Amino acid sequence: MAGRVGVVLLHRGDPESPEQVREWLTARYADPKATRSSFGGSVQGFVAGLVGRIDAGAWRAKLEAIGGASPVRRQVQQLSEAVSVALDGDRVGTAGAQFEVRSGLRYDTPSIAEAVESLRSTGVERLVGVSLYPQPCRVFTPTLVAAVEQAAGGLPVTFVDRFHAQPAYVEAVRDAVQEAVARAPESTVLFGALHVERDELGPDEPYPGALVETMEAVMAPLARPYKLGWLEEGGPGLSVLRMAERLQAAGTRSLVVASLGTTVDELSTLYALDAQLRARARAMGFEHIERAAAACASPRLAGAVAAAVQGHLAHLASLGFG
Repeated sequence: MAGRVGVVLLHRGDPESPEQVREWLTARYADPKATRSSFGGSVQGFVAGLVGRIDAGAWRAKLEAIGGASPVRRQVQQLSEAVSVALDGDRVGTAGAQFEVRSGLRYDTPSIAEAVESLRSTGVERLVGVSLYPQPCRVFTPTLVAAVEQAAGGLPVTFVDRFHAQPAYVEAVRDAVQEAVARAPESTVLFGALHVERDELGPDEPYPGALVETMEAVMAPLARPYKLGWLEEGGPGLSVLRMAERLQAAGTRSLVVASLGTTVDELSTLYALDAQLRARARAMGFEHIERAAAACASPRLAGAVAAAVQGHLAHLASLGFG
């Protein structure tokens, strides 16, 4: 591998506190790569400010329901430190290090632009952006890619947009599921997929198939029933709430819920699984409900991301781009 490599762990981020909700929503709604709009340019920005103000109350309520703060910024930063060690080991922070790793958040800080500027200041010769949405999705990824490319300047930049079948990632999810199952031995496992709207998915969208691929790989060695639902209504299938209703009607009394589509504890995941689903499951008569930890809680995840980066670079080198 020629030259030192800057790695940016990419995520859209969350509003860190109720006070930041409106600013975060406005930035997200104003992003043409993330929000479909019939308006253009400055008009979309103006509308985004209005809609952000309207929606802020509901999002603040979601934050309050999960304890008042999102852990995403902290979790992505911790993961970046662990990935650095997984890539460079004892060489981290020395002249012999081959990699520099930073976290970059699309609508929070440290921003993707700040992460790239920090990497540029260290003298890296190329950039690799890694989406922390392990299942490839054309809804989540384009805005992350665009932000890195805009900030890269003259640095060559390539992307890892998936690692949903990477063995260490699958093992990280499986470990979390097994730990939760140990607390609920008679449970059915219900996976909640990070939400996309039905009309956002084109005919060749890889996201649903990749979700199923990961789920089946996780559950293959586990003799246990499992299902997949979307975190919210409006996806191309049943929501986790509707799926839970079906399971309860079929006689299921114990659930383990686990998230897919993201590696960290996003606000939308925590709200859907810990606040909404847990309360509804109790009302439905479930006797036991446990949530599997997010993949970022496992030390295996850093190894999975590092392996994805190394495999990506090896593939480029095999094509003559090393």
